[in-house]
Amino acid sequence: MRALHHGRAVDTGRPGPTWYRGASFCTGAASGCENHAENQYQLAVYVGGTYRACARNGVCGEEEVDK
Repeated sequence: MRALHHGRAVDTGRPGPTWYRGASFCTGAASGCENHAENQYQLAVYVGGTYRACARNGVCGEEEVDK
């Protein structure tokens, strides 16, 4: 992602963006992606697709991943 999104993540409550793959939260390998354990601005990606990082105000950035 090229921009930082601020606020608190809806799913984890930590400072940083809420990460989505499609319309689902990134919750672990089964969802295709997982929030970094220590840094909400980083994401582990397990499968290709469109990933979104959204700020609390609804502003999102997208990245297409080919894995």
